[in-house]
Amino acid sequence: MEIGEGSIGNSQDIADIIETLRRAGRGTEQGDLDAVVAMFDQDASVVLFDFMAPGVTTVDEVKKTAGRLVENADGPVTNQYPKVTVRILSDSLAYSMAYGHVAVKSKDGSKIDVHIRVTGIWRKNDGKWLAIHEHSSLPVNIFTREAVMKQPL
Repeated sequence: MEIGEGSIGNSQDIADIIETLRRAGRGTEQGDLDAVVAMFDQDASVVLFDFMAPGVTTVDEVKKTAGRLVENADGPVTNQYPKVTVRILSDSLAYSMAYGHVAVKSKDGSKIDVHIRVTGIWRKNDGKWLAIHEHSSLPVNIFTREAVMKQPL
């Protein structure tokens, strides 16, 4: 597990957050939609900005989007977070910054192969870190107004 430079705080808390994020990625790869959303606090106040369903969305919408991705896949799905930086702010609050890689070939022949950025805010409740906010995006070249699909991880 590569821990991003700039990670600060209790090493077990950092490892727990990284593993929780990566477990959600593996959930997508394995078609386990409950595992995809298990990283999120189920409170209705959770706010998500998902690059695959642009705009403010809900935990339920993330689960549906992941389901469509898996259902339409022709072969394996890749959803990995090779580098994650975590900063523990207190005993119960942290944020993470991750680079992700999402790749899949759809049944219609189209392909997704992108590097994304994911920022999360985490709250520890009853000893478990859960995301209470997540923003995933593709960087945009401001001069061409086009998404940058690949970037150094």
